[in-house]
Amino acid sequence: MRSVYRRDPCLGLGYGVSSFIAAVNVWAAGSEEQCRQVAGLLLKNRKVAVAHHELAHGNDMVGTEFEAMPGPDGRLLLNGRKEVVTNIRRADAVVMFARTDCGPGSRSHSQILVDKARIPDGRMRYLPRYSTVGMRGVQLGGMEFQDCPLPADTMVGPQGHGLETALKSFQVTRTTLVAMFTGILDTALRTTLRHLASRRLYGRPVTELPEVHSVLAATHADLLLCDAFSTVAARAIHLAPAETAIYSSAVKFFVSKVLMDAMHRLSTLLGAHFYVREGDHAIFQKLLRDNQLAGFGRAARAACQMQLLPQLPLLARRSWRGAEALPEELFRLDAELPPVPFERLAVSAGGRERLKLLAGGRLVRGARNRPQPPRDPAGRRPPHGRTAGTRRRVRAPPRHRTDRRGELRHLRPHAPLRERPGGRRVRRTVARKPEPPRPVPQGSGLAGGRPRQNPRAAGQPARTASRLPRTASLRRVDGTS
Repeated sequence: MRSVYRRDPCLGLGYGVSSFIAAVNVWAAGSEEQCRQVAGLLLKNRKVAVAHHELAHGNDMVGTEFEAMPGPDGRLLLNGRKEVVTNIRRADAVVMFARTDCGPGSRSHSQILVDKARIPDGRMRYLPRYSTVGMRGVQLGGMEFQDCPLPADTMVGPQGHGLETALKSFQVTRTTLVAMFTGILDTALRTTLRHLASRRLYGRPVTELPEVHSVLAATHADLLLCDAFSTVAARAIHLAPAETAIYSSAVKFFVSKVLMDAMHRLSTLLGAHFYVREGDHAIFQKLLRDNQLAGFGRAARAACQMQLLPQLPLLARRSWRGAEALPEELFRLDAELPPVPFERLAVSAGGRERLKLLAGGRLVRGARNRPQPPRDPAGRRPPHGRTAGTRRRVRAPPRHRTDRRGELRHLRPHAPLRERPGGRRVRRTVARKPEPPRPVPQGSGLAGGRPRQNPRAAGQPARTASRLPRTASLRRVDGTS
C-alpha cells in the first residue's frame, strides 16, 4: 500500500484501506460466518465501510448517540445517523458502532455488521457528500436510519464489547495506516529534489547551498526514521500483540508529526511553487493537503497521547527493569512472520513493554554487563559513584551570586581566611564599597558650572560637533584646523 500512496493517497484510502479498516473489526471479534461474509465481499472486489465516529462527539466514542436497541421480538432497531463515512454509497456492507444499552459506561456499546441488501425500503437514507480540503477523491458521506429492524445475528462479538473491539482494531489500523503515509513524503522529497536540481542561485545549483542541503538531508533522515519506526511496530503486531496498545499509539503520535513537519520544510524550499497546480512539481500541493490526514485519521494525535500518559507509571514499575528481550525476528526484515493473533490483542498492555526504545532489550542487558566501580577493602563503594583516586566534583556557585563573568559577587581575592567553630577555614566576605560618582566638569551645562556659550552668538566661527574620540582634532567647516 505504500507504493499506492506514493502515486495517489486517495486511491489507497478509497479503494483499499477503508475496506481493510472495516474488516479488521470483524476479524478481531466476529463469528466465522461474519468473517466468511466479509472475505467473500473482498475477494469479489466489493467494498466494506466502517462507521465509528460522529461529528457531534469526534473521538469520544462513549458518547455515541446512534442506537441499535434490542426490540421485543429479539431484533435490533436502528435509529440515528452516521456522518463522514468513507465509501458509504459504494460499500455493500457497513460495520457500525452503536449504543445497545441506555446505561452509562463502556459496556453500553456494540458493533453490528449491516448488510445493505437486508435493509427494508424506506428505513435508511443517504446524507449529502461532505466537501474536504484534502483527499478530495475520497467519497465521504453519511446515512440515517429510522426504526430500521435487523436480525440479532448482525452483532459483531458479544453485546457490550463494541468499544473493546474497536480499541483492539485501532492497534492494527493506526500502525499500518500511518506507515502508508510515508509514501507521500517519499514522493514529495523526490519532487522537491527534481525541482531544485533545475534551478541555479548565486552562480551554482540550489542543491549545493548549505541551508537547502541541510533541509534535504534532514528530510531524508526523517523518512528513514519513520520507515524504521513504523516497520518495527507493524512487525510487533505479529510477534508481541499484547504490547501493541503502546506501540500503536506511539507510532500514530510520533510518526504523523514527523511526516507533517517534514512536508512543511519541503514546502519552504519550493517557495511560491509549492501551491502551483501546473508543471512537473504540481503534485506537491496535492500531497501536502492529503498528508494532513495522517495527524487525525482514525484517531487524533491528542487521543493517542492521552492513551499513553496513564500507562507510563505502570510501565516504569513493571517493565523498565528486568524485562526479557523481544525476539530477534522483530528487527530482521527477512524473517517470516506468523499470522496476526487477534485473540491476543489487549486493550491495555498491563505494564508490559519489552521494546526498550527500539533496542530489543539491549539497553537493559548492557546495563547489567556494565563494569562496576571498584570497592574499598571493606567492600563499600566510593561515595557518589567516585572511584579511588578521583577528586570530588566542585559545584558551581548559584547564578544569583555570580556576575556575568562567573566570578563570585562581594568576594575579594585577598580577603583573609577565618576559622569557623567547626575548624573549617573559610574566606571572609567583604562587601565592596560603592564607587563615588564621577565629577561633572565645570562649564558643561550639566551641573553647577557656567553654561557653555554659543559660539555663533559670540561672533566666533562655528565648529562641528564631532563624534570622534578625544584624541581626534576638530576641524572647521571651511576645512582649516
